Amino acid sequence: MRALAHIIVEQQDGHSAAWFSGTPQFACGGQWPADAIRRLLDGFGGAGFDGEEIIAIEDATRDGHLEFLIPHLNRWRIPVASVN
Repeated sequence: MRALAHIIVEQQDGHSAAWFSGTPQFACGGQWPADAIRRLLDGFGGAGFDGEEIIAIEDATRDGHLEFLIPHLNRWRIPVASVN
């Protein structure tokens, strides 16, 4: 299973801010959500992410709030057996 990064984007007054869910203190902005996400990925080494496979989390999307998952390149998550 591929490792995924969780990105949150907030839009307000014609400006978008994007951050990784685990590091809200480091946000990048832009006029459009795509601009903010690109700047965020570039700040964390954009070559480490697969920008072609970004996935919108539609259930978490509401007015002015967007969430995305983006795969890490060359990183995999080792599945853990369930204890249920």
